[in-house]
Amino acid sequence: MQNDHPWINLLMHYFHDHYSEMMPIIFLVCIVGIIFGVVREMRWLSVFFTVPLIIIVFCLISSNLG
Repeated sequence: MQNDHPWINLLMHYFHDHYSEMMPIIFLVCIVGIIFGVVREMRWLSVFFTVPLIIIVFCLISSNLG
């Protein structure tokens, strides 16, 4: 299946090559977003940043087990 948007291919290629460098940044952004959502009492913002964090932690645990 061909993709009509070359920038998506470039972005996916970059994330694939620099996965280990991006994980701490994504983790930090999620933590800051959760804290900001709790402090500002925006529950939707906390949930928005909690879901990717749960997925990241689950993927890290499953990759270490297998």
